[in-house]
Amino acid sequence: MAVARTEEKVKETREAILKVCNRVLLKDGYETVSMKMLAEAAGFTTGKIYSNFTGKPEILSLLGEKYIAIAKLHGEAIFASEELEENETDSLFPFLCSQLISLEAARINPGVYELFRVAYTESEIVPLIVGKIKEEVGSTAVECKTRQATVIVGCYYSALLLVKDMKDGDWKKAMTAVLNGMLGTLGLEGDEKTRFVKKLVGKKNEIHEEAFRMVVEMLNL
Repeated sequence: MAVARTEEKVKETREAILKVCNRVLLKDGYETVSMKMLAEAAGFTTGKIYSNFTGKPEILSLLGEKYIAIAKLHGEAIFASEELEENETDSLFPFLCSQLISLEAARINPGVYELFRVAYTESEIVPLIVGKIKEEVGSTAVECKTRQATVIVGCYYSALLLVKDMKDGDWKKAMTAVLNGMLGTLGLEGDEKTRFVKKLVGKKNEIHEEAFRMVVEMLNL
């Protein structure tokens, strides 16, 4: 019983620290914030925060898992009312939609943009993202190997660099480009690729709304 209480206390402490880190990193930026600053914001000593996390990359990695989960839920929300056949390529729609939602979230919030930019360049975090993409796409009829997932990460990162200063009128062109890259990597071509792109860019208003909700959830983790 004592061991269980101790483990629960450790979990609560880590979650409390992560919550503060999320707020500080989104506000002040990953590269300007030190572990000491995060510890002070959380009300702990630097030693205490290091006893719970190895460093900023681990913290961002754990937060990244939460962000991915949030994007996934919002991607699924857009297609919740549509009948998507399990084991068919149409089951890719929520995953691809989640990618567009997170890009839109980065476009409308500078703090989100900066954390995503860092996450997609951190050598300790990119493998996590690659693994999550393999996991998500692997739940559909489309096979996704490590190489393919890595290319998808590259497509996303290229789009991310464009969205910071992107005007609203450029949205369709940019999202079409990133979708073409991802779908081509997964082996969808011709009419099938065109159908996916047309349907997803046609969800622009819903994606924008879900992205705002995603930002709010991120800010309030």
